[in-house]
Amino acid sequence: MENNNGPKPIKKIEIIEKIYWECNFPEHRHQTEKAAMTCIKARPHPVKPRKGYRKIWIKVAKNIMAGATWKEAGASVGRSGERARQMTHKLFRISIHPANLSNRPDGINDFAIKTIRKNATFWAERIEYMEKKWGMNDSE
Repeated sequence: MENNNGPKPIKKIEIIEKIYWECNFPEHRHQTEKAAMTCIKARPHPVKPRKGYRKIWIKVAKNIMAGATWKEAGASVGRSGERARQMTHKLFRISIHPANLSNRPDGINDFAIKTIRKNATFWAERIEYMEKKWGMNDSE
């Protein structure tokens, strides 16, 4: 573009510093340390993820393979049916990731109970593989 010898733009840099206090709760920011301390004292501490979550995924998947519904499989580990479905899907997605499976069969992305049971041998092998990879066995 032609400038016509008029005023030229000037580059400016402005750094904005945000100072806040965290209270260890997601999305919480406080303007003062006192406010953060009050928040911490007023609420229970966040629950840390349980270390045995992979064992729960395996147990739910095995229950589904054995004929349980999502609701029954979830109830066996103190979760809802929807949570059981999510856990099973996560386990199966991880087990068919290219890092864990070199030759992935076609049509294996359908995680409906009917399809899971139809491919029971394949999924049982994947569950066993993940148990070995994560250092689990039935005696734990």
